Amino acid sequence: MSLCAFSWISSYDSVKDNDLSLLAVELRFARYLLLREIEERKESQRKDEDTLQGILKEINQNKRLADGGTDIWCDPIDQKTSKSCFQLSEKSFWESVPTAADYVKRGSDWRYQFYNDMLWLIDRHAGRKKLERGGIAKLIQHIVRMSKEDGDRPMLDQQESCQNDLWEMDKDTDDLPTNRNVAEGLTFLSHTAEDLSPQAAEQALSASSSGLYGSPPGHHLLCLLRAIGKCLPVALLQRIQSPQHRWAEDGSQIQITFREAGLKAPLSYLTPADVAALVTELRNQGSISVADGDAGNFYVCHPRCCSVNESSAEPGKWPLFEALKLLCYIFPRDPFWEPHFESTGRLLLPLLVPVITQCMHYDMPNDMKDAVIETLSSASRLKEAPYDILQKATQLLDGRPEYLHAIVAHRRSVLLRLQADFTGSEQIIEKYNRRPMTAAVGNRLHAIWGHLYVSHLENLLQSQQYQRAYEAIHGWEMSDPPSLMELRVIPSKSIALSKIYRCRGQLREAKEVLQSCHEALLANDVARYQVLCGLADTHCDMGEPELANLLLQAEIRELSKRGKLTRAFRRLLVSSLDIKILQGRYEDAISTVNQLRPLFRGVSRKDVTDQLLHVRTLIASARTLHFQSRFAEAIDQWEEAATVVQGYPSFDQDGFTLAICRLSKCLAYIYVGTDDAAWDVLLKAKTALDSTTPDYWMPTVTTMWLPFIQSEVQRLKDCSLSKPTA
Repeated sequence: MSLCAFSWISSYDSVKDNDLSLLAVELRFARYLLLREIEERKESQRKDEDTLQGILKEINQNKRLADGGTDIWCDPIDQKTSKSCFQLSEKSFWESVPTAADYVKRGSDWRYQFYNDMLWLIDRHAGRKKLERGGIAKLIQHIVRMSKEDGDRPMLDQQESCQNDLWEMDKDTDDLPTNRNVAEGLTFLSHTAEDLSPQAAEQALSASSSGLYGSPPGHHLLCLLRAIGKCLPVALLQRIQSPQHRWAEDGSQIQITFREAGLKAPLSYLTPADVAALVTELRNQGSISVADGDAGNFYVCHPRCCSVNESSAEPGKWPLFEALKLLCYIFPRDPFWEPHFESTGRLLLPLLVPVITQCMHYDMPNDMKDAVIETLSSASRLKEAPYDILQKATQLLDGRPEYLHAIVAHRRSVLLRLQADFTGSEQIIEKYNRRPMTAAVGNRLHAIWGHLYVSHLENLLQSQQYQRAYEAIHGWEMSDPPSLMELRVIPSKSIALSKIYRCRGQLREAKEVLQSCHEALLANDVARYQVLCGLADTHCDMGEPELANLLLQAEIRELSKRGKLTRAFRRLLVSSLDIKILQGRYEDAISTVNQLRPLFRGVSRKDVTDQLLHVRTLIASARTLHFQSRFAEAIDQWEEAATVVQGYPSFDQDGFTLAICRLSKCLAYIYVGTDDAAWDVLLKAKTALDSTTPDYWMPTVTTMWLPFIQSEVQRLKDCSLSKPTA
């Protein structure tokens, strides 16, 4: 690693936050080199003690406390330019510095503490005034002197990683790799303007440091990890070892690297293979270790590997900003190319939100705002995400590109609909549509508009505005030729169109739409199970349970075998209930209901999809009991279903589904001979059926079950029940 970044920072009239953080990293490396050199020279320990004692003496001699004040002065090489460079809040700091012999004899922790104290001093106070070369520079110069004395052995070989880190200095080591060129790279004179530029310093800082602990990128990565948290999922360090997928402006799928994600040197110069080697080395050095947790394995960042700003009274924004960039870089963006989107997102979400919250106290650069907005929009897909997760994204939207406004509008409309706020969801879309359009419409933006269009169709369906939905089926079409991102709209559009056709009784059209979509989907497509279940439900509505069974049987068996008890698995099981009922496999249906009950109890926050699947399960259970002539049990099951429907906001309180439950319970009362109860329920059912529009959300219920129970009631009671006499 080149140490010219230290001299670059030392030469500036003022030190900015980011510069100060680089200085901190440089000083850590300097202390690392010095202490390793001292440890190596056990045969001449006295010489090293004297050397270190001399340096400490010079530092103490060069500092001067102002009368009654707290200024500390470090005399530079030129006495005429001496200026105050540190402001201490505690005068006792220098008086508490042990002797050189204490540092050498008391072990690595004590030696490290001295240099950590110096780092604290610089981090907290050096940014206020010009940083002079003074005593800290002499430490670095001492490294140069020692490397020149050892001309036969390099001081730190930049091509070879250190096998022992700062925390193992007490162990006997006979052959430690060093690199004289690294230390000789330090100069304090004859800088050109180009040499003093931040870009030149960053490049020099990282050019020769790959794989070294205590210097970038090793320490740099540790600083970022520690800023994220003390206990990190293994998935985090696994994902930084490979490029990440993104949607490009033309709607194509691309991969980006550290540098393209805006991460600074030295990480921006690493390849995935470099990162993998670095993670392995940090584990070998004990800087991070693996522990077991409830959600899998975790890396534990040990306290000694803390962030460079952690001991400051007010943590700086540098580690937070860089940590946020890293989190945004590795957070999965789209389930389409992320087979483990849900599991990875669940692990990273608890780390992401706190870091974003802290960073929003600062003025974020635009590229970071864009990354945060995209990341939060992706995180909103997770069921574990708080409903207000997009509020932070909305706060950052001002002045940002049009596609980000569209993404946030789409995700907000989806989240509101999932919470059964169909009106609010539609208002978000209408508000976005009123925005003045000034940007050119690329394929990416056009694809996002496609998702907004589908969200609009779903709102119309949920609000039972079936005619309006039918009139809007051609409201969005793909470009010619379509981009990959536009093609991703087709599954959700096909599902919405199939619902529209089913509500109009056009079952053949619904089947054709889903059939063509299913044939074009990839085996691992995230929308595959939803399309599959929609197609199976349509087959059941058309009286084709055998075809439906062929679609689902292998899928259920595979997910069950793999233990994937996700929403997709629940969806498949619920669709299989209608198949089993139509085929007269009632015991199998009851077994499936019993399998589903604990799965739904385990869903803490049921959105409109979970609510629909739950109600479908309860109604299927009651129908099965009815077909088994277990009418008393069926009454209880219909009552449970009615209670659940009334408790879910996605169902009308006196709507069509509740009317189905009541009319079905009325028939069960008739079968058991309870006419009084049957009459009471029938009146409520008739009132609801007369005032609502039938919906087709539950296959076979409207097309088959409703005609059956209506005809049975009429058959048994001559078209109506006789009002009981007092």
